[in-house]
Amino acid sequence: MTIALSVFCLIGCSGDTDKDAESQWKEINKKTALLFQEGKYTEAIETGKNALQMAEKIFKPDNPNISTSLFNLAGIYYIQGQYDQAAPLFERALKISTHAYGPNHVNVAHILKAQANMYYVQDKFPESKDTFNRALAIYVGTYGNAHPSVPDILASLGEINKIQCKLNRAIDLYKAALQVKPNDPNLKNNLGKIEADRRDIDKLIMNFQEQIRLRPDNYL
Repeated sequence: MTIALSVFCLIGCSGDTDKDAESQWKEINKKTALLFQEGKYTEAIETGKNALQMAEKIFKPDNPNISTSLFNLAGIYYIQGQYDQAAPLFERALKISTHAYGPNHVNVAHILKAQANMYYVQDKFPESKDTFNRALAIYVGTYGNAHPSVPDILASLGEINKIQCKLNRAIDLYKAALQVKPNDPNLKNNLGKIEADRRDIDKLIMNFQEQIRLRPDNYL
């Protein structure tokens, strides 16, 4: 599961700040994203820290630009598997963005999706499911099914339900994802595997029931 860094705030949110300092912050932010894309994660972390420190100096504490730097740095830690470092940064970014935009804004959904991905790779499936569902509700409420994150989240929820042995629910979620992306080969392949698993389980149950019918005394 991947994460994309934010080069700058999606909505104008500068406020009354030093324009030169803000421009410098944007350049450092862009450099962070570039280093991240090049796989230079150690350098990206240091540059991301610098971007965050600068943002905290030039913007007010509730400015969404701080959320952007927090999100970027958290994303790099997440990719590196440093989840203890990423988690509080994601949480701070979520708090600032929720305060700035409201709880149902797409920027909030982006952070929730990243958090849900992190929970997933840590095998924290209940937390991941809840957080994915929160993000999904925002995307669908804002864009309908048109946002590209919708089928991704549906597929992720399908995988979680498969892991939890809720195969019928997993199948429904994958089918919903395929309604949005009908030609996606990965979705088709994963759905086929889950349906095959369910057929195997159904066959085992039928065989067991037949054994009980033929030899009931063996199961008393």
